[in-house]
Amino acid sequence: MKWVLLAVSWPAYRALHAMGDLEHGDVPTGVIFGFFHELRRICLDPRVRSNRVAVFCDTRTSFRAKVYPEYKAQRREERDEEEIQRIRIMRTQVDHLTKEVLPKIGFPVYAQEGLESDDLLAYAARQAEENGDRAVIITSDADLLQCVSKKVIWFDPQRDRWIDRDALVAWKGVGPHRWAKLKCLAGCSSDNVAGVPGVGETTAVKYLLGELPPRYKAFQNIVSSSGRKVIKRNKELVVLPHKATTPFKLTEPTLRPETFFRYCERYALLSMLREKPAWTAFLSGALFRARL
Repeated sequence: MKWVLLAVSWPAYRALHAMGDLEHGDVPTGVIFGFFHELRRICLDPRVRSNRVAVFCDTRTSFRAKVYPEYKAQRREERDEEEIQRIRIMRTQVDHLTKEVLPKIGFPVYAQEGLESDDLLAYAARQAEENGDRAVIITSDADLLQCVSKKVIWFDPQRDRWIDRDALVAWKGVGPHRWAKLKCLAGCSSDNVAGVPGVGETTAVKYLLGELPPRYKAFQNIVSSSGRKVIKRNKELVVLPHKATTPFKLTEPTLRPETFFRYCERYALLSMLREKPAWTAFLSGALFRARL
């Protein structure tokens, strides 16, 4: 079975907005419920069909923010007090999920201080490919398009985008080997990383393909000394994995359905308890073996 590489923040944020008010005995449970609901939905997708899941986490500190204080700063500035409180509740559940629930059920969880889940996802994708395995990165983050390869797929379930190398070229105009270079040139608005002045994605693609005439101002900005400084700075911000990533080995999940059901009982996740046979087949792998 292929690896399913998942950043915990992706289903956590979806659950926060979809069922953030769910609780049991004054204990918030919406993120925990939403995580497992999304996980099984993704794994049962006919293109995925695997419970060989590895989970990756962000940490509170960031090497990137130390060298570029503006990194993702706009996300904090845009939040009102209500949103900040909701995120605190989400983080409490995510901490419990990643430090206790998932490991005890048997899902491997990875985090490294100062790094983002994207760094570890990228490292794991490379490792899976080197081991001859296929992998699917579950994300909506375009930064991870640089990890697409012959054996690694980028999959955004929310928008149903299944991106291999050919699909990436058709969608964005360049392949994965040029995607990080494109981000160095154009920057990344979602991460608040400024690019070379006058250079967006379309212009960056033209430059990388040799289709941007030297007489254009954008071309001159790119090759100027100030443009080169921006590109060099952005390389440290957008290239995955970060150079500080410590090598690690992917560990095979050893899933324990009985432990999962104990947590379902603790948090009154009744719909999952009602579907016990289906969840047992999913977690045990019997569902996937039956379809081989």
